[in-house]
Amino acid sequence: MTDKHIRSLLDISIDIHDTLYPNNGKLFGTCINKFTQTYNKVNNTELFTDVFLKFFKNNSSDISKIISTDTIDKVWLTKKVRKEDKKTGWSMPKLEGYIIYLSEEDEKLKNVCIPITEIYQASLRLHMSDKEDVKYASYPPKILYHLYSIFLAILPSSIKEYKNIESNIKILSDIVEEVGSNVDDKVEPKSTGNMKDITKALKEVMRKSGVNLPGNAKELDDAMERLVGEDSLNKIGKIVGEIGIDDKNEDLGSALSKIGTALQSESVKKTISEISEKTNNETNTLISSIPGSQE
Repeated sequence: MTDKHIRSLLDISIDIHDTLYPNNGKLFGTCINKFTQTYNKVNNTELFTDVFLKFFKNNSSDISKIISTDTIDKVWLTKKVRKEDKKTGWSMPKLEGYIIYLSEEDEKLKNVCIPITEIYQASLRLHMSDKEDVKYASYPPKILYHLYSIFLAILPSSIKEYKNIESNIKILSDIVEEVGSNVDDKVEPKSTGNMKDITKALKEVMRKSGVNLPGNAKELDDAMERLVGEDSLNKIGKIVGEIGIDDKNEDLGSALSKIGTALQSESVKKTISEISEKTNNETNTLISSIPGSQE
């Protein structure tokens, strides 16, 4: 049951980030993707129990406050707070607000985290961008619902905050239903960056070559997937190279055909393999740092 709520929380978070920032990813998106990658690779929910327990213990007074329909956009995750890392002088841009770290002490795992404040505030912005969209309206309460459900599953029922958490889950479930959604609806996140990066690179190459791109970005994305295949695209981080578009008046179909041919070449396949291996090695390095992951 805990796994279901963790995965739902991660899927919603990725979908929010990729919907709001399809072209220029934010730091909180990088962090949530790294956390998701590590969680999937380890595939052991029990190892992550302490992660959420520690976060709860550090913030129990805020988490245990009763939520209502009128306060859903004023909960503890909307506070303007900044968590600074003063011990290590970490050089990456700072994340705002409350953060669920895989390991706050281990520098190698510093950006493997769930920046829950930034995710929640992004969900509110997404909802405000289209108030008629039921999915977007359901994301703020769903984030809280799954987070509180994780706490309920791992905390002893004897603690004083337990009843408030249980009550909040019921309230949040009702709020989700009021907007026309369901807490058990599955989320299908967009690509976590691979398709986005290759498409962005190819668009730039085509633009500089004078090819008129279609107004609908999805048309290009779909065409690329048909030409190269979904499996190959999912393994590509970035391919930077010569595509071979020489004619500045070349039509879109011909240009895409050349791109498809280029991406099937042995050299590009080798690059894809190297990228995939590098990513896998980096993930294994992160996982080996997690206590108990090698047992």
